[in-house]
Order: sequence, then C-alpha cells, then structure tokens
Amino acid sequence: MGAEVRTALWQMAERQRGLFSTAQAARLGIDHHQLSWATRNGDLRRVRLGVYAVRGVPLSAWEDVLAAALAAGPGAAISHSSAAAVHGLYCATSGPPELTLPSGSQRRLAAVVTHRRLDLSPEDLVQRHGVQVTSPARTLVDMAGRLTPAVLERTLDEGLLGRRFRIADLLACLARSAPNTPGRAGL
Repeated sequence: MGAEVRTALWQMAERQRGLFSTAQAARLGIDHHQLSWATRNGDLRRVRLGVYAVRGVPLSAWEDVLAAALAAGPGAAISHSSAAAVHGLYCATSGPPELTLPSGSQRRLAAVVTHRRLDLSPEDLVQRHGVQVTSPARTLVDMAGRLTPAVLERTLDEGLLGRRFRIADLLACLARSAPNTPGRAGL
C-alpha cells in the first residue's frame, strides 16, 4: 500500500473514529491481501467481519455500533436504542447494536439487531462519525412502543428541554411514519 493511499485511508478512518470497511478500502484500491498484510504487521486491527481499525485507535463504547453500521454498508442507519445513546436520550438502553436497513436489504450481521423500514426519509437521518443515524425525533418515534409511559414522558421532556428535538420535529416525523408504527399512539 503506497503512502498516498495509506494517507487517504487514514484520513477516511479519522472521520469514522478510526474505523473503515473493506468496501471503503476497496474503493481506494486496497485489496484483501493488503489488509491482511497490514493486520499482521500491526497497522490495522480487525474489529468485525469487513471492518478494521487503524493502529493506535483505542477501544471505545461506540466501536461496536459504528463497526456494525460500516459493515452494513450504504443505506444503513444506527437506530432505536443505539441511536438514543448516540443522541444522549434518556430512553437509551444497553444491548447489541441496532440498525435500520432499507426494506429490500437481505444483509445479515452477527450480533446486531436489524430493522427494515420503507418510511425513512432524508429528514429522519443525520450524520455522526461518518455514518447515518436516525434523528433524535425519529429515534423517539421508533423507541416509543418499547417505553413505559413514565420513561416516554421523561425522554420527551428531557429531549425538549435539551433542545435535541422540537415538537414540530416530532409531529413531522409522526406524519411521515407508517400508521402502524409501534408507539405512535403513545406519542
């Protein structure tokens, strides 16, 4: 791997908390053999199938979630409880990474909870660390069906007071979401 390609890879990884996917590396002209050599040499660390971290990147609480999103590829979005944690919403819980994939996606990922949606619009997504994440309002709509009324109320109150979303954002998101979205009635 030449110095110019290595620099491009490191710059891309820097925007993604030190991670990159094999598909992203391939777009830079880096093949599997080069990745294997760099891993044996200690320049890279394999995080999950199809995702690597550059040397010197410490483990973080976000590594599993971000690696899952990178492995899922374009169109994937960090969602539900994982997105709640990214946005600092009260309703966040621990557990495996959760992603929303386009409805036609057949992608399966180990140790990842996947959801499929037809109704995600560009307004429901934001960029964080080089990957898509459902917006705070969309995250609350997705999570509302899992929450007790008390937790939903506290999440709503803290989200509004913390300016993570506005009532208008929630109403617009509800208008875009499917009528059978769990938790819709609670909101």
